[in-house]
Amino acid sequence: MSQKTIWLIDENEHEVRTSLRVLTKILPNSIAVKPIFPPFKEKTDYHLLLQDPDTSCIIIDQRLKDTGIANYTGIELAKYLRSIDTKVPIYILTNFIDDFQRSKGNNWIVEDILDKGSFSSTDDRRKEIAARIIRRINVFDDILGEREARFHELLSKSLDRELDGEELSELQMLQETRMNSVLADEVWQLSKIEYELDKYKDLLSKLEHRDDNG
Repeated sequence: MSQKTIWLIDENEHEVRTSLRVLTKILPNSIAVKPIFPPFKEKTDYHLLLQDPDTSCIIIDQRLKDTGIANYTGIELAKYLRSIDTKVPIYILTNFIDDFQRSKGNNWIVEDILDKGSFSSTDDRRKEIAARIIRRINVFDDILGEREARFHELLSKSLDRELDGEELSELQMLQETRMNSVLADEVWQLSKIEYELDKYKDLLSKLEHRDDNG
């Protein structure tokens, strides 16, 4: 793992910038926080995040449907991700923390529900949030460390002897997981570019319409 990565998924441009600024401030430099804005249109588009070996945590805003770009809520996305990976730390971010505290059915899906209001709270409160996130990441890193050690073990064996079918399949799977980090980053960057292009197209259309009416 080159650098631990927290993916921050939000549908609101202003709020994602605010959350990004707070998380970057309270977390150590060894952890990169990367926003995904706008959110992907389909839940299945996020499977590459789980294949990225740098992924250490995913923080999801609950109200992803608000802008109409996504067709799923934060907890629906968390359920999808949890069905694929039972170990990666997942958090829900919301301004409506009481709604989740009254609902016990989703407790198994995520590590915790983070109140957006606490991001603007005291330094002690924000440090507490950071500490909880870091503890979960460290546990997850231990799991990934075992996977990485296994990759190097099989790679070393392949230099001395021919691997059997089961070992070769395992080595190929681990190698694919390592390579997918590049693809995951490209998908994230492409999403940002497409969103910016759509904004410029909309602005250009408004300008042309104004000129036609002028």
